Amino acid sequence: MVEEMARAFWFTLTYDEIPPDGAWGEFTNGTWRGMVGLVYRRERSFTINNFGINRERFGAVDFSFLYATDGYSFTLRTPPPLPRWLSLIYPFQWTVWTALLATILLMAPLFAIVVGREIPYHQRSTATLTNTSKKLKKIGRCIMKGTFPACLKHIVYNHSIISTMIYECETRKLAEAMQKMLSNVQKATERTMWLAALVISTSYMGNLIAFITVPAQAQKLRTLSQLAESDHGIHMLEYGDYVPGALRTSKDPILKALGDKIEMVYSYDDGIDGMLRNTHALLEGSMYLRYLLTDRKIKNIYYLEEELFSNYIGWLFPKGTAWKYKMDKALHSFTEMGLVSHWYQETMDDFRRSKGLQGRGDEGHDQRMRTLNMQDLQGHFMALGIGFLVSLGVFLLEKVLHQCT
Repeated sequence: MVEEMARAFWFTLTYDEIPPDGAWGEFTNGTWRGMVGLVYRRERSFTINNFGINRERFGAVDFSFLYATDGYSFTLRTPPPLPRWLSLIYPFQWTVWTALLATILLMAPLFAIVVGREIPYHQRSTATLTNTSKKLKKIGRCIMKGTFPACLKHIVYNHSIISTMIYECETRKLAEAMQKMLSNVQKATERTMWLAALVISTSYMGNLIAFITVPAQAQKLRTLSQLAESDHGIHMLEYGDYVPGALRTSKDPILKALGDKIEMVYSYDDGIDGMLRNTHALLEGSMYLRYLLTDRKIKNIYYLEEELFSNYIGWLFPKGTAWKYKMDKALHSFTEMGLVSHWYQETMDDFRRSKGLQGRGDEGHDQRMRTLNMQDLQGHFMALGIGFLVSLGVFLLEKVLHQCT
């Protein structure tokens, strides 16, 4: 942006990347330090760093047109992917697995009862049937000989024959009706179970393919409250920024808890080292933090979704600078045309490529297409082995029970 202004307004630039005292812009003991102090004492014409506006700075220097917003971000190390062999159980939550197990334990014996049940209508013992047959033969012989008194005697004393014949007839009809009803129940049960198995297996296979293709990630911290409740400490570089003091004196319990966790470091190497050891989060301005970590080629990190103290940012000029309005007009035009965000993203993409990083958002784990390996399949072989062991145990149990009976 400033290079475009230099070409348009015909001026040259001399940069100072770091102020002599190495500070950012803190008001200490009645004196402004860092870049704000240089502009306040008119030792520099202006500064183009990202300064958020607040009451103290607004009273000491003039702000340009506020062309963007920036805040403070926390960066943490990305948790390593979960073991791939566990992908076998990832497709369903534990509540679903529990429900499936309970359904199998309940339906297996029920299905066996429904499918295997038949209504035998001739369950009387063989001796009973043989005895009845003999009595019928005696009555038949009496009728053939013409000895009707003897026939009447046999019928009177063996009236159970008649009841037996009636029982046979009625039982047969009832058995046929019951068998037909159970056959319909059996068919309905089988079709329902097959349909449920089809839906469950299809859902499982679809999710399983997804989890094998993209390894499951461990749970990340997403909010400020989660960070405040976690075991992570917070590192921030000591350069005179207002953020640590503002957090420690905040009335908000979450912000105060974050402030109490802050440990000031005196080099970014110490802050990055704590982040990579997964013991601390690194706190810094969002835009500069992305530049810093890209410059160090740091991967496998992520940014907390919530930011702190999001603020409008602009350039700083000494009070009463006569030509500031020209800069304001140019900054306003750049912002309205979308050039500010475009140039920022273009610059960061070029910077990433110069560091050998691939495009945007390369900080996370590599999620590109890959071939399957033994880590992906070992869970399936473990399940197969467990199934064989269970089958062997059931087989041996059946053999023992059969020998005992």
